Amino acid sequence: MIQKKFKLLLFNLIILLASYTFMGGDCSTDNDNSDIPSPTSVDAPGSLSFKVEAEAGGDSKVTFSWTASPDENVSDFKGYRIITVELDSDDNPSTFQEQALDKAIKTHAINPLQRGKRFKTFVLAELNNGTKSDSLETEIYAGIYYNIDGVIDSYVPNSSTMSGFGWNISTGVGNPYAYTQGNAPLIDLHMEETREAPYFYSPKVFGENFKLTRMKLLGSGQSAFDETDLPEADETILLVENGNVYLLETQEGYYVKVWIKSIDPPVIGHNYYTVHFDYKLQPIQGLRVL
Repeated sequence: MIQKKFKLLLFNLIILLASYTFMGGDCSTDNDNSDIPSPTSVDAPGSLSFKVEAEAGGDSKVTFSWTASPDENVSDFKGYRIITVELDSDDNPSTFQEQALDKAIKTHAINPLQRGKRFKTFVLAELNNGTKSDSLETEIYAGIYYNIDGVIDSYVPNSSTMSGFGWNISTGVGNPYAYTQGNAPLIDLHMEETREAPYFYSPKVFGENFKLTRMKLLGSGQSAFDETDLPEADETILLVENGNVYLLETQEGYYVKVWIKSIDPPVIGHNYYTVHFDYKLQPIQGLRVL
């Protein structure tokens, strides 16, 4: 509890220091306007949302959007201030950057967004006299990888099917593998046909030497793929259906989202399912925002 309070104080100190810097640290008064009372408070923006994205095989970015402060139409309203804090491995603030924005602007982006570092962003409203509102804040986030070339087959014994798939955390690239003991350290996801349908399995379900991956169905479509408020992944077997989005937690504690884009059913000469999918990978261990 003491550590949490200390971190909160540090966040508040950063915002106060930023405010003091942009006010110039000027404590002087102007007696000519002494008969005009200055506003002493301003309401915060109504809400704040954000989305972490990446170009397929390219850079990551984050976009913020917020709604107006209830005080936006008062004559002394100046605009908004957005403050982004970089956090160390213990979630303590290390460095920060900020930007003052006109009240007509209610979006902001960081592009490119660095991978492998953790960030938190605050947005507040500001009056011309330097009065600032309470701040709204995001969850902790970081840059991600995104690719559209995921493909996996359902398992067929004694065949060349690629029923395993695994991710390289350093590059964000995923690759299909044959489900063999030799590939066990590389495989994070396995697929088999069960009851005439494709199912995702934790690789460990069929072999003790394979990895334990946990999964969760998040929903379907773009909205599920973009959602950042994610549940724990706690299942080891899930039906694969077109359009569905799944959250995976690898044995090493890295999170991946998989969005099913198409399913090729078994046909003569191709007696197995082939599933094509997009995926996002968060290369920071334990960070479930992607």
